[in-house]
Amino acid sequence: LAASGSMHVAVVDEELPGTGGLDVLRRIRGLGLELPCLLVSNRVDPRLLRDALDLNVFSVVEGGLPAAEMIVPVLLRLIRRVYHLDWGAAAGMN
Repeated sequence: LAASGSMHVAVVDEELPGTGGLDVLRRIRGLGLELPCLLVSNRVDPRLLRDALDLNVFSVVEGGLPAAEMIVPVLLRLIRRVYHLDWGAAAGMN
């Protein structure tokens, strides 16, 4: 999907079976794609953060919380910063 150019944001789970999220991000960057990426991980440590920075990840989100609490606020910041859109989380928005 990323190689097709039709993705605007990648949300990648570090615990992807087989390769893991960092490897997927390395492959995305290896294709020369600079789309903004979020990495979700249940085990955030200094090495993971360093690797994520090296891959120009927009943010590392700590897993374990419901998606609405952990991903949506970061995704809204990303959209505002990268795409200059102001999509506020209005009441009733999920």
